[in-house]
Amino acid sequence: MFMELLQKMIHMDKLKAKTTIQLTFDDDFNVPDMKPDIMKIIREQGNIVLSEVRAMNGKVLLKGSLSFQFLYLCENDNRPIHNINGEIPFEEIIHLDDAGTEDQIKAKWNLEDFTVNLINSRKISAKAIVTFYITAEEMYDAEAVSDIETDEKICTKTRELTMTKQVLFKKDTLRIKEEFPLLAGKPNIGEVLYYNIETSNVSLRLLEDKLEVNGDVSLFVIYTGEDGKGLSFMEGQKPFQGMIEANNAKETMIPDVEMVVLRQDVQMKPDVDGEERIFDMEAVLNLELRIYENEQIMLLEDAYATDRELIPIKGEACYENMLMKNNSRMRIQDRVQVPAGSGKVLELCNVSGSVKLDEQQIVEDGISVEGIAELQLLYLTDDDFTPVSAAKGMIPFQYTIEARGISEDSVFEVRPSLEQLSAVMANGEEAEIKVVVSLDAIVFDKVREPVITDFKEEMIPTQYYESLPGMIGYIVRNEDSLWTIAKKFHIRMDQLLEMNERGPEEVKEGEKILIVKQVPSYL
Repeated sequence: MFMELLQKMIHMDKLKAKTTIQLTFDDDFNVPDMKPDIMKIIREQGNIVLSEVRAMNGKVLLKGSLSFQFLYLCENDNRPIHNINGEIPFEEIIHLDDAGTEDQIKAKWNLEDFTVNLINSRKISAKAIVTFYITAEEMYDAEAVSDIETDEKICTKTRELTMTKQVLFKKDTLRIKEEFPLLAGKPNIGEVLYYNIETSNVSLRLLEDKLEVNGDVSLFVIYTGEDGKGLSFMEGQKPFQGMIEANNAKETMIPDVEMVVLRQDVQMKPDVDGEERIFDMEAVLNLELRIYENEQIMLLEDAYATDRELIPIKGEACYENMLMKNNSRMRIQDRVQVPAGSGKVLELCNVSGSVKLDEQQIVEDGISVEGIAELQLLYLTDDDFTPVSAAKGMIPFQYTIEARGISEDSVFEVRPSLEQLSAVMANGEEAEIKVVVSLDAIVFDKVREPVITDFKEEMIPTQYYESLPGMIGYIVRNEDSLWTIAKKFHIRMDQLLEMNERGPEEVKEGEKILIVKQVPSYL
């Protein structure tokens, strides 16, 4: 009897280990000699930049820095507003049991709190509390029998299985460079004091071997005029497009991208007349790209021989199947109190923010999330000594993301972001904020699938055939099928159908099936 097992390699990706750790960064900084004394800190802004994430055996290396900038108020100076930039480098070893050097390591962070406090007029303390979420994913191959190449003495039964396979995992960067010229009537640039760069309305499109990224980039800048005294601001928005190499990508596949700002910078640049009237902006985005594809594969479900016993050797394939991927948007609005004592609000300059999720839990056919939109406002006042001031606010929200079929064993991730953000003064004391929160969700089902990896062969005892009558009237039981009946009596399916002059429709309980004994030629 000729028999060759046809093998199928199943490429699987599964969560191997995860941990959450909270770290505190704290350092003191002296005011540079060329900067005046600090009287009051107006606004601070911090950002985590990860330069290296590397797996070691049972550990993960995190290397990067906390970069920050802040505006402050000084006295006895022709210009009351100044700025300082700085960074706190860090290198941390995180214990992550079972993490190996070949695993895919994913590091997310949440800047829980960042403050700049005044120690004295020439010294400040920068402090941040950061939560890191570290996961290790393992890529491995499982071997299963897809079919048997054989003669007519072996009957096979296959089944179709839908699997989500990871086609590509890649880390890359996308550089955005844009020029923002000043509008007519704005003074020439003397010094950049403060800037904020944000991306929004980001969309992804897979092409052949490429990923197209489209979106909008916005820039807000506070600067001094040429005389170094007066304060002005500029804001603008431009569309951007970028391409990322993605080998083996096809339009029909599913991209999953996590994008964070790695580095950003704004410099002044002369226009064609040689005047400093252009802001040269550069932002470097760090992209973590995964591309998935749903694949239908055929696996061998069962087999039997007409002239011997085939005993299957079974294993188990454990993998994660994509259940859902979508992007939900919700609108929220509230009012933020403008602190008293900062002078009358003349104009809102800029509003920025971030989204944090406090609670995430699986509910029936969905994921319930609770979080807050944290907001910062910059505004101009009528106070000559405090021409610029800031206010903070928080807007809580709750939302249920639809995810039909999700279970307690499902693995999911929700990535929040601010899609749109606007603010107008409702009165002299409050600003009305409107926010569109984006919730990018992906859900995987954990699947355990039995597979056949090999067969053991045994001869059928002669006594078995001797005990069978030449013709049998078999009464169908509840658990029977045509396949199980043919397998039980070592008869090919086509022979069974021919004996009973019937088609392949399934049998019913109580039905009588005629069996004519088939004796192997070697007996």
